This record gives sequence, structure tokens and C-alpha cells, in this order.
Amino acid sequence: MCFLDYAERALLSDCQLPADLVEARSTYMRKLGYFGNAQVTDQLQIQISAQAAIFKDSHLLLSFDYRINRASDGKMILVSSARKSAKLDDAGREWFNALKIKSQGTTRG
Repeated sequence: MCFLDYAERALLSDCQLPADLVEARSTYMRKLGYFGNAQVTDQLQIQISAQAAIFKDSHLLLSFDYRINRASDGKMILVSSARKSAKLDDAGREWFNALKIKSQGTTRG
């Protein structure tokens, strides 16, 4: 799960989500499908897509969908989705209002 958290934090950093909100995220739902392993010498290709919404002007809702492939053979070894929330503050509202494009996804190797 640390690989998923790393990819998530990288995406949120790229989107310039305020650090207080990054740290305040709380998972309320996660689904995970695990299909294989990777050798220590292999690399993981992590794709993540995200969406953000505001709930009742009090919470930021973040939805993440992940896919991990082994670099050595391209085999998908994990899929996951998570839903997280954080108590919304003024900086979070400002960030959300300034967000002009949805995060469609990014790949980190």
C-alpha cells in the first residue's frame, strides 16, 4: 500500500493540494485486487487517476483509481480504488475553486 500512497501523494503534490489537506486525508473505502508479485530488481509502473468534489461545503472528497503493472513483462499485478475525505478549510476551498482541469492520471516508474 505504500506504493499507492506514494503515487497518490505525488499526484496531489503535482496538483498543488495544500499540505494540511494531504496530511488530513482519511480513507473511508478501499477495494483491492491483487494478481501477482514483482521481483526486487523489477520496477512498478503505477497509473493513478483522481477526482475531487466538495461535500456539504465541509469536506473534500477524493476518489483514486490505481493500476500497477510489472515493468519486466507489463503484467497487471494490482488494481485498487480508494475514497478519502478531509475536513475542508479556506485553503482547500481556494484550491478546489482554482482547479481548472480534472486529474486524468499520471504514471510514475
